[in-house]
Amino acid sequence: MPKGAYALAEIVFIGGGWRRGIHNIVEAMVHECLIVSGPNYYKFPEARFLTQRNILNVIKKSDNLEAILLREQSKSFAKQKLQYYNEWLELNKHANKLIIDTIDKRLQL
Repeated sequence: MPKGAYALAEIVFIGGGWRRGIHNIVEAMVHECLIVSGPNYYKFPEARFLTQRNILNVIKKSDNLEAILLREQSKSFAKQKLQYYNEWLELNKHANKLIIDTIDKRLQL
């Protein structure tokens, strides 16, 4: 059985977004969750990527939450969402290697 809240969720509200920024959204992407956040996501490249493709659901006021939840029920949106999640993950799969290599170099100093 999968572990973790994202593995069990369909829709996640990523914390933050009204002051400094949001929490990491990559794990929610991996688990194919609908992602909702506050409006301060600009420091996060994955959030900008999804926003540019109209996939990250940004709550600015409470009145647009219902529209977001209705949109998630659309099969065409779900397909598009997964396509963009996979695209971002594929474009950034080198990140793990870069992190490990950097840690290895630091440990060798």
